[in-house]
Amino acid sequence: MDYFSILTTAGLNKLIKATANNAQIVLTQMGVSDSKEPITQDLTALPNERHKFNINTITQSESDANVLICEGVISADVGGFYIRRVGIYTDEGVLFAVGVVPESYKPLLSEGSSKDITIKFYLQVDNAANITLKVDNNIVLATKSHVQSEVNKINAQIATLLNDKLGKTENAVSATKLQTARTINGVAFDGTANITIADNTKLPLATYTTDKPTFATKTELNTKLNANANAVSATKLQTARTINGVAFDGTANITIADNTKLATATYNSDKATFATKTELNTKLSTATYNTDKATFATKTELNTKLNANANAVSATKLQTARTINGVAFDGTRNIMLDMLQQGQQWRDVTSQRRFNVVYTNTTANTIFLFITCTYYNRYIGYIQINNLTSASFLGTGTDGVAGYGNLIIPIPRGATYKLASDYTPLVINSWWELR
Repeated sequence: MDYFSILTTAGLNKLIKATANNAQIVLTQMGVSDSKEPITQDLTALPNERHKFNINTITQSESDANVLICEGVISADVGGFYIRRVGIYTDEGVLFAVGVVPESYKPLLSEGSSKDITIKFYLQVDNAANITLKVDNNIVLATKSHVQSEVNKINAQIATLLNDKLGKTENAVSATKLQTARTINGVAFDGTANITIADNTKLPLATYTTDKPTFATKTELNTKLNANANAVSATKLQTARTINGVAFDGTANITIADNTKLATATYNSDKATFATKTELNTKLSTATYNTDKATFATKTELNTKLNANANAVSATKLQTARTINGVAFDGTRNIMLDMLQQGQQWRDVTSQRRFNVVYTNTTANTIFLFITCTYYNRYIGYIQINNLTSASFLGTGTDGVAGYGNLIIPIPRGATYKLASDYTPLVINSWWELR
């Protein structure tokens, strides 16, 4: 392949980085060279570069979205060299791509000929969206094709704006002149001037006589019935009905036979008010009535009854049986509660107890104390529960002789208790608690 273009290594690295970071690569200039040396990706500058100029446009190829067409113009006042190699530079001066183009001589005016040359550089990249152009409008020369392209864009914008205006077949909200003049009672009218209508061209006023039907006014019609409205009164029903089997349309009186009538409802004078359906629904489901009377209970009587979900002041049996300390109770019989609770055990707490020290029953149950003591002489010991003396015992000893005593007593839950003695010669032999 004689003519081609490639990305340089530096250009390829920029493209990879721009794609990864969603950034832009800005191409600004082209360079031309008369070098015949082969081009490689490792080039960082165009060999024997003769001229550098601004890029005018960068467009996508219509046949391949990944092919960019870079265009630039070498003006007539530059020349005197051959063009064999072309390079593309970024805004940072990095050689982005190089290419081999057909050899062309760029003359100078002093050589007897002069011309502008447009350089087109076809550049294939994997992501054309990352390539953009930075243009210096002070020095860029526009090609004829570029100018034509811009003119086409402007024409398209004008066409869009025009499409927002009235079409040829559309009507304006208002106008100073009718497109087609009309006549009113034979007088031409196009909207540009006022006209006068002669009396002899007007239609006569509508008249009527009192003995002939007249038209109803709009106000009169508005007071009449709509086609699907109902009258306050009528002489005949549109659809005849039956009353106890007798046809009735309102045009004549009818008589209802007694044997077709419902029996007359009666009630006692002391029961003058029936309960409504809603009220009955809130009462007990079972209806009751007095055996000597055939009337329903009155609203007042029903109000004295319980609602279906109400609570009685008293009852002979609980609907749901309960347990008290594990003993079933439904209110139909008395029960006995055991003071001892399941799981209680006798515990030796002798080493933890002293005379005249207050202790508290912190368990959830009643506990029992079993205390044995040794007495010298006849000294008294006693138990205080909640600071009240609840039990006492007198030693059996005599002067100089030891005696023994014991005591068993319950201590309620949460109560305080202590073993008190007013005399020193009292010894605790053992102290057990059922807890």
